[in-house]
Amino acid sequence: MKSGHSTGNCTKTKGDPPKDASMQKQPSLQPAPPANPPVDEACRARWRKQHIHSIKNKQGTFVTSFQDISQAGVDFFTDLYSADSPGDMEPILQNIPKIVKDIQNDKLCSLPTSEEINSAVWHLDPNSCAGPDGYNGTFYRETRDIIHEDVTSAAQEFFLSIIPPKDMRKANIVLIPKKDIAESFADYRPISLTNFSSKIISRILVSRLTNLLPDIISEEQGGFIPGTDISDHILLAREFFHILDRKTTGGNLALKLDNSKAFDKISWAYIEQCFSRSLNNLYALGQLSRFNTGRVNTVNHLTFADDVLIFTNGSLPNLKKIKLFLSQFELATGLQLNLEKSQLISPKPQSNEAKRQKNCLGMQLAKPPITYLGVPLYKGINRASYCHDLLKKFDDKLSSWKMHTLSQAGKLTLIKHETRPFLLGGTGGDRKHAWVAWKDLCKPQEHGGLGIQNIHILQQSFGIKLWWKYHFKPSLWSSFTKQNYHRQGAFTSNIIDSPTWKRICHANAFGEANSELKDGSLFRNLGKLGSYSIKEVSHILQEPSPSLLTAQIPWPKKGIPMANLFLWKVTNHATPFPNNLRKLGYNLPSSCLFCGQAEESDLHCLMLCPKASRIWNYLGSTLDLPTITNSSLNHNLIMWLLSSSPSDPLFNLKRILPTIITWELWKAYNKIKWTESSFNEDKTLEHIKLSLNDWSLAHKGTPVHANRGGRGKIHRLIRWIPPDPYSYKLNVDGSSSINGCGGGAVLRDHNGKFIHAISFPLPKGTSLSTETLAMLTAINYYNMSALTVETDCMDLIKLLMEAPSSNAIKFIKDKTQQLNLRLSHTLREANNAADF
Repeated sequence: MKSGHSTGNCTKTKGDPPKDASMQKQPSLQPAPPANPPVDEACRARWRKQHIHSIKNKQGTFVTSFQDISQAGVDFFTDLYSADSPGDMEPILQNIPKIVKDIQNDKLCSLPTSEEINSAVWHLDPNSCAGPDGYNGTFYRETRDIIHEDVTSAAQEFFLSIIPPKDMRKANIVLIPKKDIAESFADYRPISLTNFSSKIISRILVSRLTNLLPDIISEEQGGFIPGTDISDHILLAREFFHILDRKTTGGNLALKLDNSKAFDKISWAYIEQCFSRSLNNLYALGQLSRFNTGRVNTVNHLTFADDVLIFTNGSLPNLKKIKLFLSQFELATGLQLNLEKSQLISPKPQSNEAKRQKNCLGMQLAKPPITYLGVPLYKGINRASYCHDLLKKFDDKLSSWKMHTLSQAGKLTLIKHETRPFLLGGTGGDRKHAWVAWKDLCKPQEHGGLGIQNIHILQQSFGIKLWWKYHFKPSLWSSFTKQNYHRQGAFTSNIIDSPTWKRICHANAFGEANSELKDGSLFRNLGKLGSYSIKEVSHILQEPSPSLLTAQIPWPKKGIPMANLFLWKVTNHATPFPNNLRKLGYNLPSSCLFCGQAEESDLHCLMLCPKASRIWNYLGSTLDLPTITNSSLNHNLIMWLLSSSPSDPLFNLKRILPTIITWELWKAYNKIKWTESSFNEDKTLEHIKLSLNDWSLAHKGTPVHANRGGRGKIHRLIRWIPPDPYSYKLNVDGSSSINGCGGGAVLRDHNGKFIHAISFPLPKGTSLSTETLAMLTAINYYNMSALTVETDCMDLIKLLMEAPSSNAIKFIKDKTQQLNLRLSHTLREANNAADF
């Protein structure tokens, strides 16, 4: 047996001696339990996959016994976590400037207070996986009064350089396989599950270092700084690859470095900083030749965690200097470069010059596309072949779910993240018929669709996000792009420009139409509170379509997803009844399986059949719903929908009842069709009642049988309240819809007498931004002092009570102080006068 299917639940305790007994007792390496006939085969397969059955030891021999596998794990991780002694660090450290001041250093090393320790406990996830001691954050929170002094003492001892006890330093190691068939422990990614007590100390250090990180970490580093975006590094790397073949003496080259176990034996964050500072120093002194980017001053390398890209000149003297620098760096830090996996990316890898460059550095020659941070880097437009690995991950994920393990409602939930064939049920190249056009499926539910994200609109939204990042999120990428393309201040593109810049130019018209710049800052944004929202931009890009009353029928708020989706299919004629199949060219002679008299159709079988209609009318009569008439299915469903109101105690029950009736009738129809049984009205009615009972139990407070003699609805008088005597009140309101946005304002005196009113259009935006602009416009128009300004938007009032989050909010707050305005909130019913 060469290798078992790998696995993931092998655990080891970090810091233990090679033959620690605790390693020998891990249950995840125990032999499989004897087969139990009632156990499902899927469970046994999952068990086999999650356990190690054979592994290579350090001699390269496969071992299969529990003891040998345990010993191989102990040997591997003992060697892995044994630190190597670094060499002479002085040549490297001299490139690190002294940035941290003495007062900052003293603060870092000071004893933590009990408040600081308590804050660390509350900032950590209480439900995160516990370490070897078995106590997670919930235990530390609930028993704080009992163990507070001990926790404080243990944390303070660490800052006094007292080594914590061995049991506190232990950690369980969970193994995540890197490949489908793992042959050795090197093929697993170890995840350390430390004790919560050690996490408290780490959290204190992180909190103290957070404010210093932006000063001590170079711009080229993309990790370890909160708020940094990994996509900025990917975008900048793509810009460099776009000009990789630009003519220059020696040519342009990119080096992708692979580090052997970068996080295992040394602190990579520290080494990465030394690397960046040292490399920048060599370029600053002119000892290394730069990558040719024209007149643009830019970076020479990018690092994100252990992923390193160097952009440099390809002349042999320059490469020899880089090789010398890398060798010195290895000797000084103990870092090991894996030359077999490191890549030298050349625009012409088949040329003799590229082969000389390869021999100089000893790295493997490669040609774009290459993968960096999980994304392909290439020149020109994206192609399907470049994304083969990414697409394979989608296929593997989808195939693992299997069609029969998910209901269609489950597929609908996952389709919002996946692909069209998955919803339709096609596998292995076979596709089922699409009953409804994909563009209609992508419409919102209130417009008759399923609310699935339209991929084309999503792509447009991300293109507009590039425009937004370019304007309002400073980064190395945005700086490079502005210098390289936007020197003349115009959003125009040439044929030789990068695809990213072309996307920005294409999105510029939309961005300018839906945002407003004032003094170089964002005045009105494409999201909430100065951020960018893909959801809101996608909503604006969606083609406007009318809301349909019939679209509300299949989607009650507390409905059963599977039944809801089926009723949606029925109302859209997407069920395999003969009348629907006839549209596809299948002429199937058939009669109703329930009554055996009329022609089989979705309308007849699910509603108008005498046996089916008796079920509808019986249940409807108990809830005072209209009798089913000999009309269309949608007409009858609309009559049921309009016969109930939200104030009705049985409103939720009336809303879900049609979905459950049609679903149970559909199940009965299929049972008759495939088992040749007969239709039993009483049994079907009993199934419907059971489903209603289960639904009632699942939704506490939503009873099937309401007490009609109970307490009625509480009524409240809502009216407009006049301002103080001899003063004025301005009621303001904004309206946002898919057809457009607008605002209105009404000015009245203390007697309620009408003085003046205005209405005005507003640009498309969110409801909150519309309300904000409506108030801003009204205040600016009237410009009266000692005025009471009233709105029905509580979110806007809350924003005005906080620090300004946008220029519009700042303008309103300034005007409020300048004119001595009074801002207040009222309910919508009292603000109707401004709603026009």
